[in-house]
Amino acid sequence: MHAEAKPAPQVRLVDVSKAYGPTLVLDRIDFSAERGEFIVVVGRSGSGKSTLLRLIGGLEEPDHGTIAYGALRLDRLSESERAAFRRQEIGFVFQFFNLIPTLTVAENVALPLALNGVPKGETAGRVSTLLGELGLAGSEDRFPEELSGGEQQRVAIARALAHRPGIVLADEPTGNLDLETAERVLALLDDACRRHGATLVMATHSREVIGRADRMLTIRNARLVETPE
Repeated sequence: MHAEAKPAPQVRLVDVSKAYGPTLVLDRIDFSAERGEFIVVVGRSGSGKSTLLRLIGGLEEPDHGTIAYGALRLDRLSESERAAFRRQEIGFVFQFFNLIPTLTVAENVALPLALNGVPKGETAGRVSTLLGELGLAGSEDRFPEELSGGEQQRVAIARALAHRPGIVLADEPTGNLDLETAERVLALLDDACRRHGATLVMATHSREVIGRADRMLTIRNARLVETPE
């Protein structure tokens, strides 16, 4: 009997380092995620969690090492090629929601679909389905300022998933929410990513999320280590 082959990682960072001026933020780290995994990255404020997500998402270039999505080497792409890759393959959820205040809920969620050239008819269906899944049906025509923090973050989750990305990167997504709302939003984010088959990599201080994650990693002294739960 042959041992069953493990699936190839969806994303892999090998020997990656990143510094800002004289400050070494990440020191020759290795990271990989398989499709559909939920990975939590913890660490002190300023430890490099956001930098790691920005490297995975192609928002930053490594000073050293390789970043690969399957056979695609992200660290070898031009800025315009990385931007196209992000637009198609990555969904972002931020601490401060980053919704566009002059757009309605539906328009905010539809934005990545418009950028990817998805037809309007298909866009309307996807937006309606996602808002329904996230408990926002009926909020399509409201504006961000009319929503609570938890509702705004749910809109941000819908926007992150609208273009069916392979990976969702969530940077302190509950940092601006009270504990009860945070737990509800985390559950919705986890469930939505699993339903849509998206890998979820989350940087967080929140302990509530740890029981939901498949793996937990800690950044300490610029190194990334697997953390036993």
